[in-house]
Order: sequence, then structure tokens, then C-alpha cells
Amino acid sequence: MNSKRNPIVDAHFDLLCDLSNKHQRGEWRLIKDFHLPILRAGGVNVIGGAIYVEDSYLPEMALRQALDQLSAFYQEMDDIADEVCLCRTYEEILDAIDAGKIAVILTMEGVEPLYNDIDLLRIFYELGVRSVTLTHSRRNYAANGCMYREELSGTPGGLTDFGVRLLKLAHQLGILIDLSHLNEVGFWDAMKFSESPVILSHSNPRALCDVSRNVTDDQIRAVAEKKGIICINSISFMLDVDPQKVNLSRYLDHIEYVANLVGIDFVGLGFDFCEHIMQYLSEQERSRLPEAFAAPGIASHADVGNIRKGLLARGFTELEVTKIMGGNYLRVFREVIG
Repeated sequence: MNSKRNPIVDAHFDLLCDLSNKHQRGEWRLIKDFHLPILRAGGVNVIGGAIYVEDSYLPEMALRQALDQLSAFYQEMDDIADEVCLCRTYEEILDAIDAGKIAVILTMEGVEPLYNDIDLLRIFYELGVRSVTLTHSRRNYAANGCMYREELSGTPGGLTDFGVRLLKLAHQLGILIDLSHLNEVGFWDAMKFSESPVILSHSNPRALCDVSRNVTDDQIRAVAEKKGIICINSISFMLDVDPQKVNLSRYLDHIEYVANLVGIDFVGLGFDFCEHIMQYLSEQERSRLPEAFAAPGIASHADVGNIRKGLLARGFTELEVTKIMGGNYLRVFREVIG
């Protein structure tokens, strides 16, 4: 990759959910007037824009909600084609960066919109989706998620037969498999059946913050052995169990831990900035999710430059920082999707 391109990638941002919710409330031009200035301020030029469907729409309305979110995104794109570009391939991402545009990679956070119809995956692929998580910390037709808190439930399992077929079809189509939000037994099933690199788009080392949404050292090593990437989440409850310790330095601790554990080539950024999105979710959905706040020093895309400064101050080289900020993610994207 041309070193002058300086890719800065956020692997996970609930963009499409945000657009759809606010369109329903009469707010428009959100990318151009709200998101774009913040992305520009932080130098972020590639984002994974996620489709995310609330529990209250499952299962009957999940597909419609996902399509409505895609429609909201495409409507916004009509006004900003000179500044933002939907990218389906590695070369399209490079072209967007060279043109000074923000590259958006469409992702699906949980395959609930597919229900049990595997043929719908190809439809979403044709609409631009290039990465999917199998679930969003809940049980669906493909897998069991890592729940945020203990709930009355039967014994959780791994991937279902549908989940395995979905994973294999995703590999055939050229869709990244994202294992964030998956429970541990499902994670190991996915590693067993995966034939390509996989990612954790917004998960952190459990060794530094012992919550179910984070991943163990063995899981981190397994992703690295597959030549995938672990992208570090900035949400408070995933950085430290003590809210007083949540800040930019703690975020850098998580990056450094993964880099020391498995190497520079397997760590990236997946911020999951969602404070401005949470207020528009239903009361039912907010009650399902843990309380969280944006970490001081890395509270929005505008603060991303602080990561580069912080890593350099800790002794990382310019090349290593460039890999962490986006180069590693694009390497995986190129290998899986082309």
C-alpha cells in the first residue's frame, strides 16, 4: 500500500441504524452535516457502517428494518457522492482515499434480518454488505451471543447448522466473518469451520477487563493465527470495570496488550461510538444494553488523532502506528474480499 495514503479505519460504527432512526424523526443530511465534519476532524477515512436491528423488531420486522436502514443510507449518499463513497472492494477503498473521500464499508451487526433464509445473504451482498457478525449478544437462528448479563435461559450452544452454512457461504461470496458478540463455544465453532481470516471488529482483551463481551488470550491468539485482526472498542464498560479508570490511556493499554500478545499486524480500531445513537433507541433496547459512556480523550471520531500521538509516545514506530490505525484492517479486507 502506498504509505502516503494513511488509512485510518474504524471497523465498527452504527451508522445505518443512526440514519434510519433519525430519518423517522424528520432529521436529514446527517452524514453531510453531522458525521462528516467529525470524521474529517479526526482524519478517519474508512468506516464500517453497521446495520443493527433492535430486539423489539425480531423476528418478523428484522428484514424490513435492515432494508429501511440501507434505504436511509442510500438516500443520504445522493447528496454527498463527492465526499463519501460506498466501497465494495479493496481497490474502491484505495480510490476513495486517493480522492479525499470517506470510504464506507457496509456491515451487518447480527444476521437476524436473514432469519433462516440463507439466500438473503447474497441479496445483502449485492446491496453492498461486506462484513457480518453472526449475532448481537443474543440467540438467533445462527448462533448464541455472549449475553451482557445473566439471564434465565437454557444451555447456550455453538453455531447451528444454519450458522455453519452461513459462514461457508460468506467465505464463498467474499464477506468478512466478524466474531464480536459471539459466545465462546460459538467462537471456537467458527474458528473450526472458517477457511479465511476472521475479525473481531469491536472487542477487547478480557485480561484487562473481565466482561463477557471481551475475549480471552486464547481467542485473540486464534484470530491472529488465522491472519485476522482484533479491533479495539472504546466503550467504557469494555475498557475497565472501574469507570474511574476509563480514558485514552486505558484504550491504549488494550491496543498495546494485543500487540504484545500476538504482534503489531493483528490489532486495529473498532470504536463503537454510540452515545448519540443510544438516545434514539427504544426503552426496551436501552434496558438490554449495559450502561456506558465515551472514554475521555477518545470520545468521538474527532479524537482519533490522540491515538496516534499516544502510541508514538509509548514507543511505537510510525510504521507500526500506520498498521494499527488502518493498514492491518485493509490487509485482511483485501485477502478476504479482494
